[in-house]
Amino acid sequence: MVEIQKEAAPRRCRGRPQVRTDEETRALILAAAGQEFQASGYEATSMADVAERAGVSTKTLYRLVPTKADLFENVIADRIGRFVLEYDLSRLDSLDAVAALERMLTVFATLTLEPRTIALTRLVIGECRTFP
Repeated sequence: MVEIQKEAAPRRCRGRPQVRTDEETRALILAAAGQEFQASGYEATSMADVAERAGVSTKTLYRLVPTKADLFENVIADRIGRFVLEYDLSRLDSLDAVAALERMLTVFATLTLEPRTIALTRLVIGECRTFP
């Protein structure tokens, strides 16, 4: 008697297929959280409001960012990350010291004086009493 072995079919994830990647969803969430924090402050912002503004479920939000404190920290870290990304160190190597320093200061000033950066800085200073 010949035994026929069944190959295990690849298991499908439960639920609907993802519309976007987790990284794309995370970017939407961080943008929405930044807007909510700026509009309402840290204390008054709820995870449900952020999820609604981002167009995701609260389940998805909590899966990607477990707490409101983590969310606030990620919003700040995302903004700081923008500063780092703007400094293309390989391009600075080809410039003389004065031109490289001028480039660095220009990038820093541009990012620092952006309205979003100013609003985020005000938010952090205003919330430092309530945010651990």
